[in-house]
Amino acid sequence: MVFKKTLSTIIWTLLLILFGIIVFVITSFLLDEKSSGSNVNAESLMIQEKDSCYMVLSKEMKKRFDGKGVFLYAETEPCAACSERAIMNVVYPILDSCSVEHLVMVYHPIEEISIKEMNEYHLRFEKYLDVLVSREDSIMTMNPWMPKYLGFYGIITDSVNRVLYAGSLFDKRFLESCYREFKKI
Repeated sequence: MVFKKTLSTIIWTLLLILFGIIVFVITSFLLDEKSSGSNVNAESLMIQEKDSCYMVLSKEMKKRFDGKGVFLYAETEPCAACSERAIMNVVYPILDSCSVEHLVMVYHPIEEISIKEMNEYHLRFEKYLDVLVSREDSIMTMNPWMPKYLGFYGIITDSVNRVLYAGSLFDKRFLESCYREFKKI
């Protein structure tokens, strides 16, 4: 009886250890697959003039923002107060050092947004930027070349809407591109 109980305990312990090893191996394999699949080249998160992409805009946006300019594009959760500091840390250097004809912020909330929340964007940013808040006009949908899932984009276009830069709003290359294209003389 004692021998059977000891044997049973040893078998259960071995099965538990084997289960742990199997879980470890499967988890390691899955994490390795995920990390090797997500090794995204930083260049793939940025579009430059050499990529020959053109900005496609809705009719409404074309009327307001067509031509050479700088676009700040946000496709995120609706919270103007949350993003104000980060966005303005990019806007101030552009305003100080660049001669930009059109400095535009297009905000496309990823969920329903109230009029009060829309007005909050206008209130916080309209002093410095042309602001458009719209659930209808997703620049990302109209421009499949755009890097995905950045949330905040910096886009520079020339007079025929050719993209000179598109990538993360917070990437230092965005400000460098602004300085290169719109440097105050």
